[in-house]
Amino acid sequence: MYGCPSQSSPSIDGLRAPTTLGNVQEETKREKFERLAGKRAAAVEDAIRKLANLSNPYQYEYDREAADALLGRVEQALRRAEHDFTKGLVTQHNLRERRAEEQPLFAPFRVEEAPSID
Repeated sequence: MYGCPSQSSPSIDGLRAPTTLGNVQEETKREKFERLAGKRAAAVEDAIRKLANLSNPYQYEYDREAADALLGRVEQALRRAEHDFTKGLVTQHNLRERRAEEQPLFAPFRVEEAPSID
């Protein structure tokens, strides 16, 4: 796919990105979120499973301090993500309110309502 110049975009720093071909519908922000959230949640679950594999005492040696430090890093990353989502929800709410309150600078008028030039 990337070997054919007609199916790839120009090179940026030696990397090529695919371009859209044909009549492809635009993805909504919600659809994009749902598509990426599923993939990323699965990747996080996989990473946590791999971390849990480190608890096998037949393969690894660790103490309470090391385990607490590792799990603390994971918990801290999760708290940061929770904070970011909360902040994002507040921002989305504020944007919706702002859009609802926005008034055009000039009220549009119909041609028949236009002031006369007498």
